[in-house]
Amino acid sequence: MNPDPGDLIHFTPGLHLLAGPPGIGTSSLAHQLALEAAQAGLETLYLAPEHAAAQTRLMHLAQLSGVPLNRLHQMTPTTPLDPDIRRRLSAAAEHLYNSGLPLRRLDGRQAKEALQDLLGGRPRLPELLLLDRLEDTPVSSDHTFQPSSITEYQERERQRWTALTARLQTLALQWAIPVIATTRCELKDAAGPQLADLSALRIGQQAAAEATSVTFLHRERYYQSTERDLAELICLKGTGLLWNYAEFDPECATFRPQATRLPHGQTPCSGRMKQ
Repeated sequence: MNPDPGDLIHFTPGLHLLAGPPGIGTSSLAHQLALEAAQAGLETLYLAPEHAAAQTRLMHLAQLSGVPLNRLHQMTPTTPLDPDIRRRLSAAAEHLYNSGLPLRRLDGRQAKEALQDLLGGRPRLPELLLLDRLEDTPVSSDHTFQPSSITEYQERERQRWTALTARLQTLALQWAIPVIATTRCELKDAAGPQLADLSALRIGQQAAAEATSVTFLHRERYYQSTERDLAELICLKGTGLLWNYAEFDPECATFRPQATRLPHGQTPCSGRMKQ
């Protein structure tokens, strides 16, 4: 059952950052939010500047049909289909054809061009904008700049990201819409989970300070083998996302919200939890 827009998007107008280490599932969650928002009737624009179009199309089909993503990757025009798989894919295709979801998804070069237009204030913004990822957003830079050290280069990059987040925040407030952008965290200790804090963000704390909210995605199975792939959203700033806990289905790249508290015997091993 799809929630209505008021229940689904628990965001105020502004820039909302969704952070996590590489491969933890922030892109899957962003795409799921975009799809569910469109199904709930919101005009949604999903931009993935560094993603291949085929990659996001398969994720879209997996989330809509429930057919495992790895199965979709293996399919060819001559692949014999199980009757249940055929039924689910046909239902997803019919749903897309009949409903005309207000979800516009752009990848690669098209996404970069659309972002440049958005940052320039040219087109009308949708009701919800999702950007995957913030670091992949093309921004103007001084090509004559020659850093003398890695530290100097990283500082210049953080300055660019701060300017970018400030611009996105301004646009979101001007148009009174939520803008959700994924961003990466730097792993300080790859051997185990770390406390979620703003200093772990690759874009830097100053850039994060420009955003309305910052939410950190944590999954236990990312660090160790567990029976269930439980996920937690930790709000570091603002109100964050609607749910606290979910179970991740890697086959369909989908998060399924769980009860407010973890099942008996399960304890989160992440940092500060949302209240």
